[in-house]
Amino acid sequence: TMASLRVAAVLLVSLSAADAFLTLRGPTAVPSRTLARCTFEMMAKKSGVGSADKLQVLLKGDVAEIGKANTVVMVNKGYFNNFLAPKALASIISDEAVAVRVAEAAEEARVIKQAAMDTAEALKLLKIALKRKVGGGNKIFGSVTNKQILDEIKLLSPGLAVSAKQKWDVPDVSGLGSITVNVQLHPEVSVAFNVDIVEQK
Repeated sequence: TMASLRVAAVLLVSLSAADAFLTLRGPTAVPSRTLARCTFEMMAKKSGVGSADKLQVLLKGDVAEIGKANTVVMVNKGYFNNFLAPKALASIISDEAVAVRVAEAAEEARVIKQAAMDTAEALKLLKIALKRKVGGGNKIFGSVTNKQILDEIKLLSPGLAVSAKQKWDVPDVSGLGSITVNVQLHPEVSVAFNVDIVEQK
């Protein structure tokens, strides 16, 4: 048996400014869900990289029954030398190198989340108003959609990282007044802000 303690650190990073977080798992590698995901499995051992018959390697591509690309796993030396290395499917990696990768990705995830939090605060400060024609009983003509609200946001603050691809919750609107709109900017960051529906003169 190999005298080692396996501690898996799985780091998910989204290039879309969404879905980045750090969590701990057991030794089983998790399949990647998006192209923007980096997975690192760290092995904390008593000494060195690998053992007499094992090596710690970084997979450069998906390997059946071994792991996904960007996963660090332990493999037999013979398997690495005879199969993985010749096919350029893996390279030996130290615990120190894995730790550096995890730290860099964690910092990137922190920056992405902070950007989403900054966007949320900026949205709360905007004075968003949509003009609508009004009929009998102060009922407005047409509906209020996230695209209409987004267009107004872009006019007021073009640099905000808000898009129609994010999860929006816009209530049904039938008359004039203020509504509360919710947008999911990041897996861990959502924001509620006001939109005024005013009469178009």
